[in-house]
Amino acid sequence: MVVTLAGVKLEPLESQTGPDCHRFEYEQDTTPASMAVVAALSEVNETDPMELQPLQQTIDADALDALVAGGEADSDAVAVTLDVAAYTVTVSGDGVVAVSPSATQRPEAPTGTGCQL
Repeated sequence: MVVTLAGVKLEPLESQTGPDCHRFEYEQDTTPASMAVVAALSEVNETDPMELQPLQQTIDADALDALVAGGEADSDAVAVTLDVAAYTVTVSGDGVVAVSPSATQRPEAPTGTGCQL
């Protein structure tokens, strides 16, 4: 099932790491990484993207987009992890966004658990 939020198409991916991990694939040629993050957080929260905390308050969205943009020879090796609200979000250079509750939201979970790309 393809999810479309705010003009961003996300393809949910099967999770191998547990029910708290949400993985999405986005089309890098047409969607900036920052917009994919917003769409993924919106999907996980089941809320309108406009109701989320602005991503720019957490990270420089233009820098994120440039860092994980396709076309670079080694862009697949890039992965950026950040905490946004109650979630840990990892964006990879191969067009995958992984969202899981942050460590503070899952105190029973050992360090290092969550989404794996």
